[in-house]
Amino acid sequence: MGYTQGGGRETIKIGFNLDNPNPIPEQMTLLNDGLQGSGVNYFAGQTIELASGETEVLTVGAYTKRQHCKFKLKLVVATEKGSFLQEIDSSGKKFEVTGMATAKENGLPYSGYQKIYRQGPTLSWESVDPKTPIER
Repeated sequence: MGYTQGGGRETIKIGFNLDNPNPIPEQMTLLNDGLQGSGVNYFAGQTIELASGETEVLTVGAYTKRQHCKFKLKLVVATEKGSFLQEIDSSGKKFEVTGMATAKENGLPYSGYQKIYRQGPTLSWESVDPKTPIER
């Protein structure tokens, strides 16, 4: 889920579906089961314009159901003196995301894992058998 940071304004939420061979920066929308991409290129109808000294917080996410991906983000910044490319990484390394393991048993979505953990009622993490149905 995206989090608001900074000045109390709602952050701009943009996501990339890495299962798409040509992912686009999608506007993310909060639905019942979490943040979801709209399928529409955010920048096809929007620009982010800042006055001198002004800041804007972006929540940028990448998601996949099937892939293992390593990536960096590249942001095109246009100024009155020209445009430049700003590369965004994770402290000098590429970001990395992996889709869920394939279930080994029908009806047990986490059965492809050796171990899983969930946050228990006391907000502490507890080990759960991947071959046991998990209540939400």
